[in-house]
Amino acid sequence: MISFNPGSRFAPRRCRAQQVWCLHVDRDFGAALPFYALLDQTERRRADRFRFERDAVRFILTRAHLRLILASALSIDAADVRFIHEATGKPRIEGEGGPWFNVSHSGGIALIAIASDRRVGVDIERIRPMADHDPAMYFSREEVRDLQRLPEQQRERAFFRGWTRKEAYLKARGDGLGFGLQNFSVTLAPDLPPRLRHVDGYPEEPSLWDFWDLPVDPAFSASLVAETPINTDFRGAPTFMVI
Repeated sequence: MISFNPGSRFAPRRCRAQQVWCLHVDRDFGAALPFYALLDQTERRRADRFRFERDAVRFILTRAHLRLILASALSIDAADVRFIHEATGKPRIEGEGGPWFNVSHSGGIALIAIASDRRVGVDIERIRPMADHDPAMYFSREEVRDLQRLPEQQRERAFFRGWTRKEAYLKARGDGLGFGLQNFSVTLAPDLPPRLRHVDGYPEEPSLWDFWDLPVDPAFSASLVAETPINTDFRGAPTFMVI
C-alpha cells in the first residue's frame, strides 16, 4: 500500500516500459478512509452505492492508487487527475497523449498497468473449478483442441491462463475487437511462451503485441498485454511492484 498524506505530491516516475502494480485491497474501512478524499464526486458516489463495505473499500483503494500512480507519472496532484471515456467506454487521461493504463481486480487483488507510450491491458482471475464454464464459449476451436490435449490436471490452470491472456489483449486494444472470442487464439500450454497466435482476418496482429504472465498469488492467473513499441530499445519485460 502506498503511504499517503493528504495534499502530498509524489515524485514523478516516468514509465517508458510498462509497469504493473499489484495491490492487496482487502483492508478495513479505516485503511481506506484517507484515500477517499482523492476521489472525485462521481467516484465517491459510486463508492457510496456499494452494498457491502468490503466492496466499497476495494473500489476506494484501487481507484485512489490509480490516481496516485498516474499523478506520479504526470507530476501533478492525485486529485487533479481527470478521466474521460472513449466511445467504447474505456477510460483514459483527459488530454492528448499518455500515460496509457488499465485496471483489473479479482477478489482481494487489484492490478494497475501503466505505460507512457503504448496501449496496455491487464487481467486477473481467481482459478476455480471449470465445471460451470464451456470452453467453446471463450476459446477458438484451435484453443479448445489445445486444452483437450493437455493432461486433465493441467486444464484448469490452462483455461484461466488463456482467459486472462485473451481478456488482457481485448482490453489493450480497447475496441472490443467486435468479432468474438472464438476468432483469435493465444497459447495455452504451460511449456509455450505467452503470445498471440493468430487473429482471423488480421494476419499482422501477432507481431503488434507483447504478452506476459504476471507473478501473482498462485491461486490466481494474471496476464499483461502491451503494444509492441516502434523503438525496440524499449521492448522489455514489465516492472512488477507489490504495494
